[in-house]
Amino acid sequence: MDQMKKKLAYFSLVTLVLTGCEPVVVNEVAVGEPAEVSTVTETTVSEENGAIKSSANVTVAEDAFTDIPQAIAVLTSATEQSEIAQALVWLGMQGEAAVEPLNAVLKDNSGQLSGKIYACRALGQIGSPASGALVEALSSDSGAVRINAAKQLGKIKPSSQAIVAALLKLVDHEDIQSRQHALKALTEIGPPAEDQATQRLIALLNDANESDIVRNEAKRALKSIAPRHTFKD
Repeated sequence: MDQMKKKLAYFSLVTLVLTGCEPVVVNEVAVGEPAEVSTVTETTVSEENGAIKSSANVTVAEDAFTDIPQAIAVLTSATEQSEIAQALVWLGMQGEAAVEPLNAVLKDNSGQLSGKIYACRALGQIGSPASGALVEALSSDSGAVRINAAKQLGKIKPSSQAIVAALLKLVDHEDIQSRQHALKALTEIGPPAEDQATQRLIALLNDANESDIVRNEAKRALKSIAPRHTFKD
């Protein structure tokens, strides 16, 4: 009965998926006390491309960590993947208070790539208050950080003109994977990007010198952003 009286908050849990750089799936889980791990599967991050390679589901208590620095220390240095998953979810629960500490992880030139990628995912869990930090991350020297920041920006609802403008800038990056994921993020955003993105995407689609990868992603983005229009290859 006591447990029935406990206040439960629902937070997004990143379900880490086993497919290359495929988008992270977000599910809802109950968060309350006492914390219980429902199902935990060990997770790993590829240092080469930042891909999450397996999955984890956890239930996290509001007092699972004493403070944000402790959670970030676990996120960036723990070896037990179940601990990292709990830190990721808990940091998302902290909202705007966790944005600057996570942004510091992204700016730390001595930090490990895996920690930066988890920081991007935690910022994505926070949502709109973290959009500025994720936009900054699009300028990272690391392709994996750029890609993961773009993915998270595509998931933020509602989107914003600043997010769309930053993704359009990334579309012009020299790294084709960064360009591809910027376009995928615009596809995720959909119609809210129509006014800003349509003409640039049409130009990409009609550029015979552009790579097929970029043209195909531009076509997908246009179908999502301006579904009422018909576009030629």
